[in-house]
Amino acid sequence: MDIEKTIRSQKGFNPYGVPGERLMIDRDLTAYFKSIINVESGRASLTNYRIVFCEPLSAVADRVCFPIITGIADMLRGGHPKIYLQIMLSEIALAEEKKHGFGKKVVFTMTDGKRHTLSFKDIPHWKSTLGNLGVNWP
Repeated sequence: MDIEKTIRSQKGFNPYGVPGERLMIDRDLTAYFKSIINVESGRASLTNYRIVFCEPLSAVADRVCFPIITGIADMLRGGHPKIYLQIMLSEIALAEEKKHGFGKKVVFTMTDGKRHTLSFKDIPHWKSTLGNLGVNWP
């Protein structure tokens, strides 16, 4: 099976379930901007193939309120965190740092023109690691 197909078929994030995939940054505190007013806080990880945003912090509240239901869902995913956003590094045309209030955010422009916006806790670390992986980040 093609590596990219294997990655895209995952429901829960398991970097060790893909041959040759290496975890570069693990569970960095991140904000995912779905729109101007819709922002999810959660954790992002970086591998040599993809950026994965998992388990928004709002989902943690669900675990407290509905432990049996979320426990069953976790078992079905093999205990791995649910993938909410997955960006394949091969599909990133450009990564740009933009100002956002007092902080910064990163806008990923995909080869198909679609854009994803994330704000990482440690942007310089992400920038250097993504640059080493060949992502165009001027």
